[in-house]
Amino acid sequence: MRERLREALDSLRSKIDFALVFGSAAIGKDHSDSDTHLMIVGSVDYIEINGALKSVEKDRARTVHVSLYSTEEWQTKRFNSYICRILTGP
Repeated sequence: MRERLREALDSLRSKIDFALVFGSAAIGKDHSDSDTHLMIVGSVDYIEINGALKSVEKDRARTVHVSLYSTEEWQTKRFNSYICRILTGP
Protein backbone atom coordinates (compact mmCIF):
# COMPACT_ATOMS: atom_id res chain seq x y z
CA MET A 1 0.00 0.00 0.00
CA ARG A 2 2.80 2.43 0.86
CA GLU A 3 4.42 1.99 -2.53
CA ARG A 4 1.10 2.51 -4.30
CA LEU A 5 0.51 5.72 -2.33
CA ARG A 6 4.03 6.91 -3.16
CA GLU A 7 3.41 6.32 -6.86
CA ALA A 8 0.06 8.11 -6.74
CA LEU A 9 1.56 11.17 -5.04
CA ASP A 10 4.72 11.30 -7.17
CA SER A 11 3.37 14.00 -9.49
CA LEU A 12 2.84 16.24 -6.43
CA ARG A 13 6.29 15.58 -4.97
CA SER A 14 7.47 19.18 -5.38
CA LYS A 15 4.51 20.37 -3.26
CA ILE A 16 4.88 17.80 -0.46
CA ASP A 17 7.38 18.32 2.36
CA PHE A 18 6.59 14.91 3.80
CA ALA A 19 3.88 12.28 3.92
CA LEU A 20 3.42 9.33 6.21
CA VAL A 21 0.99 6.47 6.66
CA PHE A 22 -0.28 5.98 10.20
CA GLY A 23 -2.76 3.77 11.99
CA SER A 24 -3.29 0.07 11.39
CA ALA A 25 -1.75 0.13 7.89
CA ALA A 26 1.47 1.59 9.29
CA ILE A 27 1.94 -1.23 11.78
CA GLY A 28 0.81 -4.05 9.50
CA LYS A 29 -2.43 -4.75 11.36
CA ASP A 30 -4.79 -3.62 8.63
CA HIS A 31 -7.24 -6.04 7.05
CA SER A 32 -9.38 -6.10 3.92
CA ASP A 33 -11.96 -3.62 5.23
CA SER A 34 -9.50 -1.24 6.93
CA ASP A 35 -9.22 2.31 5.76
CA THR A 36 -5.85 4.02 5.35
CA HIS A 37 -4.69 7.14 7.20
CA LEU A 38 -2.20 9.46 5.55
CA MET A 39 -0.64 12.66 6.91
CA ILE A 40 0.70 15.15 4.39
CA VAL A 41 2.58 18.40 5.00
CA GLY A 42 3.22 20.84 2.18
CA SER A 43 1.74 23.34 -0.23
CA VAL A 44 -0.59 20.88 -1.93
CA ASP A 45 -4.38 21.20 -1.56
CA TYR A 46 -7.16 18.67 -0.96
CA ILE A 47 -8.38 18.77 -4.56
CA GLU A 48 -4.94 17.76 -5.85
CA ILE A 49 -4.55 15.08 -3.17
CA ASN A 50 -7.99 13.60 -3.74
CA GLY A 51 -7.41 13.49 -7.48
CA ALA A 52 -4.08 11.73 -7.02
CA LEU A 53 -5.46 9.20 -4.52
CA LYS A 54 -8.69 8.36 -6.36
CA SER A 55 -7.08 5.50 -8.28
CA VAL A 56 -5.54 4.04 -5.11
CA GLU A 57 -8.89 4.06 -3.35
CA LYS A 58 -10.56 2.41 -6.35
CA ASP A 59 -7.83 -0.21 -6.90
CA ARG A 60 -7.61 -1.14 -3.22
CA ALA A 61 -11.31 -0.65 -2.43
CA ARG A 62 -10.25 1.32 0.63
CA THR A 63 -10.83 4.87 1.74
CA VAL A 64 -7.74 7.00 2.27
CA HIS A 65 -8.27 9.58 5.02
CA VAL A 66 -5.89 12.50 4.65
CA SER A 67 -4.73 14.83 7.41
CA LEU A 68 -3.34 17.76 5.44
CA TYR A 69 -1.23 20.56 6.92
CA SER A 70 0.38 23.52 5.19
CA THR A 71 4.06 24.03 5.97
CA GLU A 72 3.17 27.08 8.07
CA GLU A 73 0.39 25.28 9.92
CA TRP A 74 2.72 22.36 10.63
CA GLN A 75 5.13 24.65 12.48
CA THR A 76 2.48 25.29 15.15
CA LYS A 77 0.64 21.96 15.11
CA ARG A 78 3.56 19.55 15.13
CA PHE A 79 3.71 19.64 18.92
CA ASN A 80 0.01 18.84 19.29
CA SER A 81 -0.46 15.68 21.43
CA TYR A 82 -2.37 13.87 18.64
CA ILE A 83 0.39 14.51 16.10
CA CYS A 84 3.11 13.64 18.60
CA ARG A 85 1.46 10.23 19.20
CA ILE A 86 1.40 9.59 15.45
CA LEU A 87 5.02 10.63 14.97
CA THR A 88 6.31 8.58 17.89
CA GLY A 89 4.01 5.60 17.41
CA PRO A 90 4.96 2.26 15.94
